Formats: sequence, structure tokens, C-alpha cells
Amino acid sequence: MKKFLRWVAVTVGVLLTGIVGGVAYLAWRASKRTGRSLLSSLSAVPEEAELLASEAKARATEAIDAGLKTARERASTVKNLIPGGRSEP
Repeated sequence: MKKFLRWVAVTVGVLLTGIVGGVAYLAWRASKRTGRSLLSSLSAVPEEAELLASEAKARATEAIDAGLKTARERASTVKNLIPGGRSEP
């Protein structure tokens, strides 16, 4: 039982550390963007989280589009190199 409670305490401690660290990072990002102090930027954490999520989504979309374009170009090149390669449907 003691091992289980210790495991629960460690797990909760790690989760809380991650949450506090994430909030601190978002407040730091907001303070860099707005020029306000770190403490006054704590109120901007939800907005900063939304901004970070939208930036990540945009970067992921760009990366996927670039990867698909490269894959199509390489597939076309391979088809041209293979004699009697079939055309796209």
C-alpha cells in the first residue's frame, strides 16, 4: 500500500509540475509578445494557448502539404523512369 501511495504522490507531483511549467511557459511567451511583466501576463495564458495551438496547426498543415507535393513529384519521377509505367487514374 505504501508503494502505491508513493507512486500516486509521484505521479500527481509530475503532473502538477508539468501543468505549472506549461502555464509559466505560456505566460513567458505572452510577456515576450506583449512586453508586459511575467506576472501581468498570467491573465493572457488562455489566449496564448489558443495562439500556440493555431500556430501549431498552421505549421502542421504546411508540412503535410509540402510532404504531399514532394511525394507526388517523386512518384511522377519514378513513373517516368520505369518503362511502360502506367498513368495516374
